[in-house]
Amino acid sequence: MRFPYTRYPAEPTASNPGRTVIDLPHIPIRLVGRRGRWVRILALVDSGADISYFGAAHARFLGLDIQSGVTDGCTGIGGPSTCYYHQDIRIEVGGHELALGAHFSQSWGNDFAILGRQDFFDAFRVVIDEKRKFVELTVHH
Repeated sequence: MRFPYTRYPAEPTASNPGRTVIDLPHIPIRLVGRRGRWVRILALVDSGADISYFGAAHARFLGLDIQSGVTDGCTGIGGPSTCYYHQDIRIEVGGHELALGAHFSQSWGNDFAILGRQDFFDAFRVVIDEKRKFVELTVHH
């Protein structure tokens, strides 16, 4: 499965003063909720993330009480925050469904979604082609 990067408007920066857009390795996934309900979201494929992360809106959709998960400390580019680990979060990518463990937090944006190495990278061979701006996933059998 090959997914093109997702393009977003962007502000210029000191290191890139001519920038007007940014292309990111966001791919479409479906979060699978209770009673077969699902929602399509974009998630960042992040080889630097140990585990997957989702925001509060996704927890609400899944019917999770965020704080019922195992309390854990999370540290990322935004600094430390309290997050809660939940197992067996079901997602679908390109018709392939899998369960993964994920952290949820109310400290991040509501629609925050990152696919990290644990479980997601175990299920797929992941190629992030920065030059050609695509993510390629091959199911591990």
